[in-house]
Amino acid sequence: MTVSLAPAVLPASSETLRGEVRRFLADELAAKRFVPGCDKWLGGFDQPFSKRLGDHGWLGMTWPKAYGGHERSALDR
Repeated sequence: MTVSLAPAVLPASSETLRGEVRRFLADELAAKRFVPGCDKWLGGFDQPFSKRLGDHGWLGMTWPKAYGGHERSALDR
């Protein structure tokens, strides 16, 4: 059995965010500030990398603005 699905169409704001994140990760990889790994979450976290994510507003994305979040959608998260 074959299932055929239509391509997902993201809202413009989500596409913009996606592009920003991809550029950020490409820059991080090129500068060797981030090395991906499949089980890195088991050994703690990379505080400087997390700080850079926070600087872009990508932590607490779905939290209410009253608590320092950005009230973004679960899709954006």
